[in-house]
Amino acid sequence: MEFSTFVKYLDYGVLGLGAVILILSFILLSREQAREEFRPAVEKAIRRYMMLALVFMLVALLSTILEGLFVRPTKAEIAVDQEREEFLSLIAAKYMEEELAKLSNNENSNILNPIVAPVDSSSSGMTIEPGSEPRPTNEELEEREYKRLRKTAFLSFQHFGGDPEIFSDAVDHLAKDHPEIMKYKERLIADYTNLKTEREDWLEKSAIPGLKPPGQPVRPSAVVPLPSQFAVDARDPNNAEVRDVKVLEMELEVLKHRTGK
Repeated sequence: MEFSTFVKYLDYGVLGLGAVILILSFILLSREQAREEFRPAVEKAIRRYMMLALVFMLVALLSTILEGLFVRPTKAEIAVDQEREEFLSLIAAKYMEEELAKLSNNENSNILNPIVAPVDSSSSGMTIEPGSEPRPTNEELEEREYKRLRKTAFLSFQHFGGDPEIFSDAVDHLAKDHPEIMKYKERLIADYTNLKTEREDWLEKSAIPGLKPPGQPVRPSAVVPLPSQFAVDARDPNNAEVRDVKVLEMELEVLKHRTGK
């Protein structure tokens, strides 16, 4: 047997090493038995090496079995985890869809009616009639739509469980159901870390204190301001109603654990 063949056995770790020792011991034992003068001491030493090889192989086999039972997930477990993640991402996508609809239909915030800067008519001598303000550019409209989508993700963050994979899958599901936001998908997914940091800060400094004011009884609900960067336009009240302080505290702990804090 060639030396390169023995080297390949070592790729299998302890099990391969045991096999190499066992094969070499067998070869030496065969050669020793073929000698005219039998040497009991040598034969005994070779048999000891054979026993050592068998011990190596048994240990390796046992460790492989234990690893399969207690460490590596089975195919069924992997399938269950994948189904669970898919289920959670679908639910999260539905919540995002609901929040997106609320923002779109909220008459108070005028989400669908962007504020545009008035034109200075003093220099041109033109009179701007009410309702004739210039329309925003495509870039401004797209940025506004992204801010609306980003705000939707922020308000739905509780349903992602602090898991970036569920967040990514939920955004993907939402984009498939609403092709008009497909162009924002990659940007929003890449924005996950920032959203998570902003959510932690808001929970800790605004949402939880809003329900649990220092020295006062816990409130069942409260309307608290959102971070200023989530205001879609100047007329957006940019606030949210929060409930159940225990749920919010649990969410904050999950997010902190995810970030290693």
